[in-house]
Amino acid sequence: MKIREVKSYLVNVGSRNLSFVRIDTDEGISGVGEGTATYGAGTLAVDGAIRELAPLIIGEDPFNIELLCETLRFKSFWGKSGGPYIGSAISGIEQGLWDIKGKALNTPVYELLGGCVRDKIRVYANVWATVGFRKPEEYVEFALKVIEDGFTAIKIYPFGVGEVTKDEEQIIDRVLAVREAIGDKVDLMIDGGWRYSQDTLTAIRIGRRLEKFHPLFYEEPIDPDNVDALAKVASNVKIPIAAGERIYTKNRFREYLDKKALEILQPDIGIAGGILELKKIATIAETYSATVAPHNCSGPVATAATLQLVACTRNFLIQEIFPYEEHWQDLVDEAPEKKIKDGYIEVSRKPGLGIELNDEAIRKHPYKPVIPYAVGGGMQ
Repeated sequence: MKIREVKSYLVNVGSRNLSFVRIDTDEGISGVGEGTATYGAGTLAVDGAIRELAPLIIGEDPFNIELLCETLRFKSFWGKSGGPYIGSAISGIEQGLWDIKGKALNTPVYELLGGCVRDKIRVYANVWATVGFRKPEEYVEFALKVIEDGFTAIKIYPFGVGEVTKDEEQIIDRVLAVREAIGDKVDLMIDGGWRYSQDTLTAIRIGRRLEKFHPLFYEEPIDPDNVDALAKVASNVKIPIAAGERIYTKNRFREYLDKKALEILQPDIGIAGGILELKKIATIAETYSATVAPHNCSGPVATAATLQLVACTRNFLIQEIFPYEEHWQDLVDEAPEKKIKDGYIEVSRKPGLGIELNDEAIRKHPYKPVIPYAVGGGMQ
């Protein structure tokens, strides 16, 4: 079997574009994948990187996944050190290769990575829709909807996003209101978004005030690029610190673990190198007694690929899902997001990733320029 063609698809879903990859072989088997760095600024960069990388693997055996990814990293020059755009391109292609291999061998990808350690995956609802909320009762209303829909875990953004609050009491009031509304049996995660706390003392002070709400984790309380600062927060706050969506290589994750900056790693399957690279990151984390909760705010193909990974990952904690982004779920034949029941998704038993692109739906949503995701904005 040889790779015949690599196709890149940019698909607009309103506020962002998604990047899909399809790899065709000379035996009629095709594989699909998805890159991540297409929201914010980067959509065209990812598409361009896929198109430039494609000739490097045309005519090659798609089963040689490790070798082909090494080729993409080294021969592209920039791929060696990772990064959002080249990393997304390689990640999408890598997922497509695994999909081909699973289909050719008539087995799910997780079977090729050691087999299942769990039959269903616990997920949490990322309620990105709350970023524009201001009043605690608005947060509560949405949180109660999430619980009514069967979820047992929820992540909120009490710091704001487009406009970051300057009122610390407002942050605490929002978290308090949600915790009182959902009770103690529902896991609550708090995303700091790294924009509010511009210094470690602020991140520590707020973190200590959040301890009484027993969050499952405190995500990016400060800019994660500063490993030493994040380690200082982690050593002074009694909440597990999580980060990783902008950490691109296994070597970089090891630095965070060495310095005890993270207890929960959040690598993204669509940026960090794909399925096998995340498996390696999880294995490194396991040697430090750390867990992984993969970042996932992309489309349904990335979700399907991530589920295959965490199904066979022992130190998996919980999976991020965007359950209310229904406008992109019809881009594939069977979106995993539609199969959530009581806060879990059953692992697909279909060969490969267990998902196919819906070409008709994709044609109806061509690429459109969008305003890059704001990372600061004004103050409330």
